[in-house]
Amino acid sequence: MSIRTHYDNLNIPRDADAQTIRAAYRRLSKQYHPDLNPDPDAHRIMQLINRAYEILSDPEKRAEHDRWIREQEMPARVVDVGSITIVRTAPPPPRRRSSTIWMQALYAVLTLALCLQIFLLWHKYRNTQQTQAFDETIPTGSYTRPATAPNGNPWPQYSAYLNGYPQWHGHGRYSLDIDNALNSSDVMAELFFSGQTQALRTFFIVERNRMQLDNLDAGSYTLRYRQLDSGEEILRENIAVGKNQPKQTIYLQRSKPL
Repeated sequence: MSIRTHYDNLNIPRDADAQTIRAAYRRLSKQYHPDLNPDPDAHRIMQLINRAYEILSDPEKRAEHDRWIREQEMPARVVDVGSITIVRTAPPPPRRRSSTIWMQALYAVLTLALCLQIFLLWHKYRNTQQTQAFDETIPTGSYTRPATAPNGNPWPQYSAYLNGYPQWHGHGRYSLDIDNALNSSDVMAELFFSGQTQALRTFFIVERNRMQLDNLDAGSYTLRYRQLDSGEEILRENIAVGKNQPKQTIYLQRSKPL
């Protein structure tokens, strides 16, 4: 039986290492990104590429996908029971039990009061450390891309929020589309309410890619980001979202250092 896998979508062998997977993703992103490819089918293809990279770049998800492939490719067995012939094929992928999710939800509810107090104190302390770490890495002469994020955690393999930083989500239905498609550098970025110094979200976007920030309240925002290949820091202010502008697209590009 012939099946279509995420390896096929990235056009790589099934034993490909992480570097090969990342290289294939970057190559196909540049080829099929809707902003760079006028083909009307480019958006659908890009969704398949993003999904394949999401699965194959995560060891646990990749292992589950490999198990599914083996089960699908398992040959059918024919069993004769009297005059009836039963064809037994590979079993479907096991359904995940929901008990773990319910246990996690119950634990979250029971510990919410205590965690809220701890979170508020930690959030205030972490934001101060984060701002200092971000500012301390501004280049004064020659610049070398840091091997890790300012808090010491590794950079993600794809566009995502940075681990170890508080990520605030509002109750609105507004969003910002941060477009790094025309930029040849990975970036680290922070989103603030205008006039405030406490970062709402801290994230990482790979070159030639984009990321959408959802669940934002109406208001005015400021975006600060750094080009990780040169250390150049850029500030975008007065980004308004609201009923008249439920979704804004912010294009990242090079500029003069602040």
